[in-house]
Amino acid sequence: MALKIGDEVTLTVTILKVLNDGMSNISIPSYSFPFSIDTPKRARAGEKVDITGFVTRIDDEVAK
Repeated sequence: MALKIGDEVTLTVTILKVLNDGMSNISIPSYSFPFSIDTPKRARAGEKVDITGFVTRIDDEVAK
């Protein structure tokens, strides 16, 4: 099944560090840049959490 722009997807990410400002640094598989999200309630570093969003771009060259 191929993804299309507008499809809803869920990624499982790992929380690397919970910051004091209510944000968390996370690691996203296959995404080599740092990223931050609002910290889910009671989340701790090392936990895996699911984030859901919509596809906004597809890189056909690397099939991601």
